[in-house]
Amino acid sequence: MRTNEPAGSLILDRIGVTLTIAGTALFLSILISIPLALLMAERPRSTTDSTLTSGAVIISALPAFLLALLLQYLAVLIKDATGITIFHASGGLRDGGIIEILQRYTLPIATLTAVQVAGWMRYQRGLLLDVIGSEFVTAAHARGVSHRSIRIRHVLRASLTPIVTLIAIDLGLLIGGTLIVETVFGLPGTGRLLLDSVQAHDTVVALDLIMIGALAIVCANLVADVLCDRIDPRRRRS
Repeated sequence: MRTNEPAGSLILDRIGVTLTIAGTALFLSILISIPLALLMAERPRSTTDSTLTSGAVIISALPAFLLALLLQYLAVLIKDATGITIFHASGGLRDGGIIEILQRYTLPIATLTAVQVAGWMRYQRGLLLDVIGSEFVTAAHARGVSHRSIRIRHVLRASLTPIVTLIAIDLGLLIGGTLIVETVFGLPGTGRLLLDSVQAHDTVVALDLIMIGALAIVCANLVADVLCDRIDPRRRRS
């Protein structure tokens, strides 16, 4: 209604930016949060556990837009101090190579990743502590099973089902966070398109984007259910 272009064309032109940011942040969040949670659970109440927990609480208490603004400010400080643009604080993507893309994507991805890791890490720590204290883990230690094998084959596998479910549920929060970082950093993604469409009362594009987001969440939960059935055979028998 604003541009006299098909809504599908507008979305396809911008969805690549959003998928890059959200997909990379999701991958990094999983890659970082699980090892950190395992490290915290293996050394509860230690200095490492207390430090990571405190950091996670502080980041969780910060709104995503405020964390994005702080990272922008940090990028400006680095540029003023060194005279070199390491990260771009704002502005849409221009033609450029891999360096240009990394400079513009790093801070938005770091914002989303930090927010997700802070929440997932504490939740996963609690799950892993419950599993580590269970009887089958104690029995595995008594049988002389190696610590590495217990950690990977028993502890992680037993806690994967609720972790996968949590990731699927939090996909909606990740989509909302993408809207925020695209707006703060001025990136031309679907999140920014949704905000512009709502402000301009362009209901056609706005409703299409909301429907796509809802469909993505439904599909993610379906995939999570399938993965949980394969991870935990007991679910298939229930």
